[in-house]
Amino acid sequence: MTASTSLKATCDGCQKQFPSKNKLFQHLAVNSDGCLSPDEYNEYLRNPRHFEKIAVLYGYLPGTDYRRSKIPDGACGIEGGQHAAWMVTEAIDRVCRGQDSESNVDMASWSADKAAAFKINRSYGTLSRNSNAAEQDEYTGAITEMLVTNTSPLFFDFANADKDDNEEQHKEKVTAWVNSVNQQLDCMISCFKSSCKDWSPGRIRVFGRLSIPQKKFNPETDVVHRRVDYCFPADLLYVPKVSNDHLSMSDTAVQLQTKTLQEFLDKMPSFPPGVPARVFDASDTSTTRKNEDDYQEAPLGREFRPSVRPDDTTLTYLFKMKKVMQAFTTQVEDVNPNDSGAVLEKKFSEMKRNKQKEQPRKKKQRKQAQQNSETDNNEEETGSTKALTKRFLRRKRFHNFSNRVLAHDFLSYRRLDRIYHRATLRLNSTYEYKTCSESDQQLVQNRPFVVFSLTGDIFLYEQARRVIALLIAILRGCIDIEILDCIFDEE
Repeated sequence: MTASTSLKATCDGCQKQFPSKNKLFQHLAVNSDGCLSPDEYNEYLRNPRHFEKIAVLYGYLPGTDYRRSKIPDGACGIEGGQHAAWMVTEAIDRVCRGQDSESNVDMASWSADKAAAFKINRSYGTLSRNSNAAEQDEYTGAITEMLVTNTSPLFFDFANADKDDNEEQHKEKVTAWVNSVNQQLDCMISCFKSSCKDWSPGRIRVFGRLSIPQKKFNPETDVVHRRVDYCFPADLLYVPKVSNDHLSMSDTAVQLQTKTLQEFLDKMPSFPPGVPARVFDASDTSTTRKNEDDYQEAPLGREFRPSVRPDDTTLTYLFKMKKVMQAFTTQVEDVNPNDSGAVLEKKFSEMKRNKQKEQPRKKKQRKQAQQNSETDNNEEETGSTKALTKRFLRRKRFHNFSNRVLAHDFLSYRRLDRIYHRATLRLNSTYEYKTCSESDQQLVQNRPFVVFSLTGDIFLYEQARRVIALLIAILRGCIDIEILDCIFDEE
């Protein structure tokens, strides 16, 4: 038996010792009348010595001043990831200290020059790596991000022994805490002022909190799945036939055979992000929704909004686009015994996987297995050699997609799991599109905006935007797809 390493806690009211802080909190919650009053108990929880480690899930969008091509002087609003994380920690601190959301907030204490002073542990941060190679791009938002901080635990009534009631009470307490933090964030957002007409300070919201019992948990390194969405107008995928770009187009270009830009945009299928919507054939007279007008009038719910099935030409275009996307991603390959790098990577992958699956109670069995006879060891080595003939995921070097890493740096050896067409959104507005001739202009109605999504383990600085830029260049025929063999070559 291993002795407990947790420090004993003493009740300030009755001077009774408890083996852990959790037992002390339960004792104070049940015997608050005899030991501490509710106000004294809340003050006890606000003591930094009694804080607990929590993970906070939140999302944010930067202000409009920081989304412009040129940032104006005196810009205000949410600047980016570091600024949003600072606001969340400040709001959590104000809730912990019991401050009113309507009290004054000093937003002038934040500045980009002081960003390095705020050591906030978040999933898109670079605090633990001591390198800015994987730094988040400036002035970008996040639908969901996680940060870890220390704050006071929530007050629970442990006198009720019913498990279901305790879980329901826990949800209510977390919901109340999230609402309090969001009220503080709304108060901080209201402090931003601007005289511009079309201006927004940005949006930020906290979604929930979770207690982290592991002291070594680090969201920067332990969060191994990230997704980046890039939205751009679908015009960038089209090359006019009257332009010089169409004459010098590469043979590997992927283009939809249309006569005009408006025809190209009309053929792009519209669908929201998330769960794929139901598809119906517009040419089928038996369906209740037979045309695009019925689609536009359909409800916006994902499960009920149908989608018009594209024609065969558009489906072929989308399939070719998907093949180009797959050329950027890391692929599963057969292990070549003559490739020392592949064999070593497969061995490390199996060791890591077995370590994650191994439970603490099986460590003793593993030690006994290592003390077997030499014959058993030889059989195990033979079995492991056969296992190396399996398939493995070969990573690629993305050093050419960021100016902060070299080819042989560890951070450049990354995994890009998938690139896919996540959504096509339309704005019911009219824009002007300029072709190669400045005098020739074309009115574009109901312009679609395409959302390409990238998933991987870690994204380097400006990696996502450069991958999308190269992808668009290949689709437009500005460069041949064979350039990828040189891009990922470490030499």
